[in-house]
Amino acid sequence: MSSLFKNCFSKVRSKIALITSLVLVTTSQSFAQENPKNAINKQVTAVRADSDTIWLDGRLDESIWTTALTMSNFIQKEPVEGAPPTDLMTVKFLYDDDALYVGAHMHAQSREWIQAPLGRRDDVRLGEYIMISLDTFLDRRTAYTFGVTASGVRLDHFHPEDREWHPDREFDPVWKAQTVITDKGWTAEMRIPFSQLRFNNKPSQIWGINVKRWIPSRNEEVYWVMIPRTVRGWASRFGQLHGIHGLPPSYRVELFPYVGGRSTFTSTPNPANPFDNRIKFSGRAGADIKIGLGPNLTFEATVNPDFGQIEADPAEVNLSAFETFFRERRPFFIE
Repeated sequence: MSSLFKNCFSKVRSKIALITSLVLVTTSQSFAQENPKNAINKQVTAVRADSDTIWLDGRLDESIWTTALTMSNFIQKEPVEGAPPTDLMTVKFLYDDDALYVGAHMHAQSREWIQAPLGRRDDVRLGEYIMISLDTFLDRRTAYTFGVTASGVRLDHFHPEDREWHPDREFDPVWKAQTVITDKGWTAEMRIPFSQLRFNNKPSQIWGINVKRWIPSRNEEVYWVMIPRTVRGWASRFGQLHGIHGLPPSYRVELFPYVGGRSTFTSTPNPANPFDNRIKFSGRAGADIKIGLGPNLTFEATVNPDFGQIEADPAEVNLSAFETFFRERRPFFIE
């Protein structure tokens, strides 16, 4: 009787151990999927170059681009999650003391598949584009995003939190991008000045990075670090950009002065006014200034700001019962 009891107890104990091990394995796998630290950490390296060796024309025909390391092994998120992209894409990174350079070649099966309409800045509704996201503090929470469409329309925004689809689109830094469409696809060259970024003052920089390509003709999204649809997070799951060394400290001082004039000509002056001589002149002057006070703080001031050069609001006919609200475009108030 005792031997029978021992055999039953041994079988029950082995089954409990088997169930416990399965639970632990499943829990560890799910934790690895949810925890970005356990994910595969991709890396890419930027190569130092002389600023006079790069001509920003979108063609990538400078010899320095052949020495840069290539970012590849992209993954499709839409429409087939985890599948390889339909068309190849290669991205390379160079830098000098002033800026980070991005060179990308997006292959296409035919020139007719490339959708490249013109549009306003940050308008990505119809055009094919590439985006570079940089977590410069490597805090796994915030990120800058710079992109360009096949037609050369620039895209830029800032991610204040670890979510891809809730960016601050009022972020409009000063940077450049050029594109060229060919029979084999299209190429893009981007110059992102370090003065437009915020990062820690260290001898060697390690930034989080991700790259996205959107192909509207096939509703296809391609990422370097693909975040599954059922998983939350954005900057926390980026790969890493290495190779940036010896950047000089950036003082980040920007001054935007302006001078404006106005003249008024009156055909019928007032005879009772001795100061009305048909011609009146007036002028105004002012300036905006930005001064960086460390990597995390910027002092901004304005004197008699001029809003005459701000982009005009788009024309809109409102036939509804609700008011029309246009987004703020004045730089001082956006900051």
